[in-house]
Amino acid sequence: GETMDILDIGALFTDADGQAPPASEPQILLVTGSDFFRALLAPLLQSAGFRTVAVHDTSEARRLLARQPFAAAVIDLDGAPDETFAFAAELAGKSRGVRTVGIATSRSRNLVERAQNAGIVDVIGKFDRKALIQSLSRSIAREDLAA
Repeated sequence: GETMDILDIGALFTDADGQAPPASEPQILLVTGSDFFRALLAPLLQSAGFRTVAVHDTSEARRLLARQPFAAAVIDLDGAPDETFAFAAELAGKSRGVRTVGIATSRSRNLVERAQNAGIVDVIGKFDRKALIQSLSRSIAREDLAA
């Protein structure tokens, strides 16, 4: 006999509030230089009802934004801070109007203030999947109301 470990990872891929995803899936741009977080968050966001396009840097994100619209963006705040916050301000600007959620390993007061000044609507811990999905859902709902 052989033994096998079975891991139930279903909890990682369920909707944050247990509800079915929306009928029309909004498209989310995920920007992180971490292969680990792209591999973790892209399927999580997709299972929550968001069409997700994951890229490794802001240059690639800009190229995509020039070709297609996104309902919201999730950006990694732990990378190159100056470039990341400049990109966030660009996303929030009048020409794009993309609601942006930042993810970080820790939330300092300074980080949150800097994020808010750059137009980021929320700063979420990288491993807080429920808060991330809720924040994106609220951001997209606000965008729909404004339209």
